[in-house]
Amino acid sequence: MTAEKSQGWRVWVDRGGTFTDIVALAPDGRISTRKLLSENSGRYDDAVVAGIREQLGLGPAAAIPEGRLESVKIGTTVATNALLERQGEAPPLAVTRGVAIPAGLTFIMPVGTPANALAYSGGYLRTRDLLVPGAVMILCAWIGLNLMVHLYWPWIGIASAGR
Repeated sequence: MTAEKSQGWRVWVDRGGTFTDIVALAPDGRISTRKLLSENSGRYDDAVVAGIREQLGLGPAAAIPEGRLESVKIGTTVATNALLERQGEAPPLAVTRGVAIPAGLTFIMPVGTPANALAYSGGYLRTRDLLVPGAVMILCAWIGLNLMVHLYWPWIGIASAGR
């Protein structure tokens, strides 16, 4: 199986609690895969770096040469698994609540971008048209977050730090 040629290796990683899966696309279009134990202190410190080194044909302690990688994309199920297994610490609610409102404002960010110039140039859509729905969205998110923290988390057995 081959794909288009690129400048450097493109690497996709799925870092799980037990295994780390790596798929790499070589500059010549070849696709290769690796599966490593996520934790293997006898062989390597980090499964992602070790897997990339193997894909590039480098030794276990070799530095990855600059320019050999075009992109590395990493996804992980470690946090999801910890949540499902009810392991780990509760999230700091001061940060969680503090981030909820600014995150709700991100819908306004792309208003002035060139991609949206046509939408706003006709005069049919104004920035203030987004403010009321945005404010409602932020209020709903804040209420939902507080309901989850104070009602749902204790019900499923997660202690709520910072209450």
